[in-house]
Amino acid sequence: MKKLLLLSNHLGAISNVLEAGKTVAFIPTAGDVYDNPYFVTEAREKLLNFNYKIVDLSLAELSKTEIIEKLNKADALFISGGNTFYLLKEIQRKNLKPIIQEKVNNGMLYIGTSAGTVIAGNDIAHIAPMVSPKLAPELKDTKGLELFNDYIVPHADNQKYKDMAQEIANSLPSAILLDDDQALLVEIDKNKQIIKPLTSIK
Repeated sequence: MKKLLLLSNHLGAISNVLEAGKTVAFIPTAGDVYDNPYFVTEAREKLLNFNYKIVDLSLAELSKTEIIEKLNKADALFISGGNTFYLLKEIQRKNLKPIIQEKVNNGMLYIGTSAGTVIAGNDIAHIAPMVSPKLAPELKDTKGLELFNDYIVPHADNQKYKDMAQEIANSLPSAILLDDDQALLVEIDKNKQIIKPLTSIK
């Protein structure tokens, strides 16, 4: 069974899904394009406060072999927020999509927040009004990790992004708006997909 925990901002729901002491592969790459990716630092610190062991995976710095070796040591994969297009570009550059798909298909818990949530779906093009595709000019296409079928729009109640989030949702045939204190637990067994809403406090 595939299991995904999809977050917008607050990470409190993680401790309800993953027990303390587990090892989390932490991908901060979506934040690399920002001068001060404080949200990445805060996410990593929160995971440490939950008593998880962290294995850092910088997609820009590590080789594909090194990334696979580190993933093999982890119980869960966490992809942080930032620029979704740059994140996808780095995943494409190392051809990591099939690796991530295999891990999740075989039971590794996938945890995404913001960009990490958006990229888990089939496509990321819809999020362009919120983050700039210009930061990833080498992007081959906008296909996501294709771990589940729905479009999620994060930060739906965030003062800075809520109008954009609503416009994005209105432009799609169907979309799930996700507030910053909400989370979705997605469980997929064969062709059956179950989405469970959760509260995710800071």
